[in-house]
Amino acid sequence: MGKKDKKTKKEIFFRRYLFFLAIVALFILLFPFAGDIREYLVDDSQFAELIEFHSKRNGLDAELVRAVIFEESKFKVKTRGKAGEIGLMQILPKASVVDWAKAHKCNVPSNYELFDPDLNIEIGTWYLKKVMSRYSKSDEKIELALCAYNAGYKNADKYRKLSNQNKKSVVDNIDIASTKNYVRKIMKRYHRYKQNTANAKKGSK
Repeated sequence: MGKKDKKTKKEIFFRRYLFFLAIVALFILLFPFAGDIREYLVDDSQFAELIEFHSKRNGLDAELVRAVIFEESKFKVKTRGKAGEIGLMQILPKASVVDWAKAHKCNVPSNYELFDPDLNIEIGTWYLKKVMSRYSKSDEKIELALCAYNAGYKNADKYRKLSNQNKKSVVDNIDIASTKNYVRKIMKRYHRYKQNTANAKKGSK
């Protein structure tokens, strides 16, 4: 093998090594933003008509429901939660679904039926409204409702009581990291959706 051939092989190896290092460096740089990138790829325009219909039917803001669905399932219809939550709004078969069935005097839907977007959003919005009604007299009823939706009435009631005592916001009083992050993310997205909707309406005039 000639010197020229050896030099060429070294150059090829060196170039491949630099390319590999560049890929590793890019991965390290982008890794902290991987979640943001995945969220950016979510099509949150899905089921707009169903969200609008069931939100209006239950007296909820459609932008709030849309933000909840984004956080709960990233608009993936077949999503299952660790605690048995089902579908777009991650409703619980043995809790919110049973409550809904009793209120509507009908049979409890099967788990398979609960994956249906129409039924799932119907039950999810009904339950969210029920939860919000519990805190209707609070200035932070949405935050409290989201706490209850995520962590149950007991915790939401505790945060309301603490908020009344120490005059801090409900979110500041949340002592479950995942719930605090859940409420913050939904509220942030909710306000963004509302602003986008308001801007769109201004632009259409």
